[in-house]
Amino acid sequence: MAEVASERLNYLSKKQRAVSSRASRQIIPCSNGVTFSAGQTARIDLAGNQSATYWDASNSYLKVTVNNADGTGVLVESAYALIDTLEVLCDGQVVSSIRNYGACVHAFLDSEVGEGWKSNIGRALIGTAYSYDGLTKVGAGESLTFCLPAFPLTPFWNSSKYIPMMGRSTISYRITWASAAKGTIGSATDAQLTFNPVELIVSYIRLSSEANAMVMANTGGRFELICSDVRTAESNVSGGDTVLNVNCGFSFSSLDRVKYAFFPTLNSADKVSVSNRGAATLTDVALSINGEEHPRRRIEVSGTYVSEQIAEIMIGHRSLADFNHDSDLAPYFVTAGGAGSLPSFADRYYVGNPTGAPTNVGDFEANRGIFLGVIDTEAMKPHADPDALYSGISTLGSVVQLVGNMTSATAATVLVFAQYTLALTMDMNGSQTWVVSI
Repeated sequence: MAEVASERLNYLSKKQRAVSSRASRQIIPCSNGVTFSAGQTARIDLAGNQSATYWDASNSYLKVTVNNADGTGVLVESAYALIDTLEVLCDGQVVSSIRNYGACVHAFLDSEVGEGWKSNIGRALIGTAYSYDGLTKVGAGESLTFCLPAFPLTPFWNSSKYIPMMGRSTISYRITWASAAKGTIGSATDAQLTFNPVELIVSYIRLSSEANAMVMANTGGRFELICSDVRTAESNVSGGDTVLNVNCGFSFSSLDRVKYAFFPTLNSADKVSVSNRGAATLTDVALSINGEEHPRRRIEVSGTYVSEQIAEIMIGHRSLADFNHDSDLAPYFVTAGGAGSLPSFADRYYVGNPTGAPTNVGDFEANRGIFLGVIDTEAMKPHADPDALYSGISTLGSVVQLVGNMTSATAATVLVFAQYTLALTMDMNGSQTWVVSI
């Protein structure tokens, strides 16, 4: 065929004829109640057997109203901090279970999201605050409604595809609310902090029979989603400890990376909890798999310079060379009094035991730590081809430990978050239910 001088003259290059589809917005209430207290569990079910229907998980959100019956107001680190455990189930089978979900999401927000989003859209949606001197408040006897994108770091959220809802599987979310002491800052008890209403606002895409037939023909009726998920390991360090050894219990065919931090005030009612992270005097760290350490030379952790730790975080998130990447891991903070002499690096990023307490009324920022570590275990870069092989380390049947040295630790909870690859498969010519492979 002769070459066309201009694409504007190439009439053979054209879009295919459009097929019919329509979007719908549905409100799905909880299936196990209406009002929930802090510490209780809410369940939301997305029914299957919906003809030619696909769920757009990235455009769905959880709408929740927080009611404070205490005589004084409570402060909220974010709406995600109100969630202690998040589980995803398919037909009663647990696909994903993320404990300390609020702490996990806050670590993600600090490394991947900047001041602009937190102070504007994030504050409107979920109550985030760039400066913790301006935490979102739910006043005494008042209510506040949040709309949380549903749900970061879980498998369906991580999928780049629409989720087919034609099979027999019911997709469920179990949301265990954090205790009042862990989820808020204030004197409210669990009974005084309630959630009502709790609803999932779902975006569905319904195709015409012709369009859906084309999709079924292209897939052969077999839908496979390659997603990532998170699991949590929890341990403790005691005051004076000099050796870190956390047995993680991670068993996956493709472990991509781990995040870790120390939380000295994880369950403190009057202090910042899930977003207050310390370094516990850590000096070096690695991930041990059956005695073999990754990386082979441990990552140095220092309060004198933070560049190596920040570089490893960016490598873990494939953003070291992305000069447009934003985050909130700045080594400095500015106090409520405004600009002044900047403190040292240790005062912001590397601090062994941030108290999470206010230095004066409303001023939490000065004593909040933002330490975060990442160890990358993925050999190859992100896969543009969905058929690419998984490239994380296999830890099936292995002993996995986070190991390191400390000068003299202060007492804290250690949380280790493992991000790994899993496959969700549904065969419309077979069981028509989701099958999970990790």
